[in-house]
Amino acid sequence: MAAAFPDASGGARIVFETYDVAFTSASLWSIALASDGAVTPPDIVPVGDESMVSSPSAVAPGSAGRWLYFTATSSLAATLSVFRADASGDVFGPRAPVGPIDGVVRLQSFPRFHPLDDGRVAVAFLDEAGRPSYASSDDGLRFSPAVALAASAKAIARVGSFADGSLAFTYQTGKTPQVVTVQRSIDGVTWTDPVPVTDASMNVHDATSLRRRDGGLDIYYIYPAEAFGFSIFRRALAADGLLGAEERVTDEASGDATKPNVFRLSDCRVLLAYAEITERDAAGQPIEQRLGARLLAADAPPASP
Repeated sequence: MAAAFPDASGGARIVFETYDVAFTSASLWSIALASDGAVTPPDIVPVGDESMVSSPSAVAPGSAGRWLYFTATSSLAATLSVFRADASGDVFGPRAPVGPIDGVVRLQSFPRFHPLDDGRVAVAFLDEAGRPSYASSDDGLRFSPAVALAASAKAIARVGSFADGSLAFTYQTGKTPQVVTVQRSIDGVTWTDPVPVTDASMNVHDATSLRRRDGGLDIYYIYPAEAFGFSIFRRALAADGLLGAEERVTDEASGDATKPNVFRLSDCRVLLAYAEITERDAAGQPIEQRLGARLLAADAPPASP
């Protein structure tokens, strides 16, 4: 996964995670992206000496600073800790503990933090039973009791917010078929029934969202459109639940593209960062990935009746 902190020039500082194949070690790295697409060599982000430091989120809640949220643990089975570090300067500040967050106990919770317009911080994660869950915080440190959005284990939980303050929550469900659904809420407590984000495939993964310039959301997700692997698609979602036309945003030149992460740059362009699978094992599981990125000039086609 990746996080990005836009700068005033139209570029960004990108923080991304790396794992070994056996999932016994992980670390965070940082690159600087210029407005023309040039990137600097990666540097390690020195925010912890645990064996596994991962799950970066970029959070800038109103005028309350810029924060890198992340997790740290000694192994897949060990208890997980959540931290944040000040990201307002040229170097990251010392880390501070976050939470505890009800249900975030292992690395497999994969919490993803999201800034809300009123200054609060929201988080989407998988609880101890694997259920997609939501919580929020007034100060970014102490979080409300979690709300589970499904009765059984799912994957890839993410939350986004519309300009009117309402929320959208996505997760992927099932193995056959594997589909991504979205639910909406005005208060973070009561949620609509889940609705599939696309019916174009029964193998849909890795959904995330980005605030559109018109106040709605664009939902990004992946499915295999051709023989080379996954492609990234997007479509607009209005606050009333109306979905726009699906648009494909990567093709064969982008490779086997997974794990989209999207950010709004200061010049209003969209930065799409993703993990390109460059090698799979005999069973088809990824064993090597590299960070890819695209700069998109506009949002997806708008949702309309």
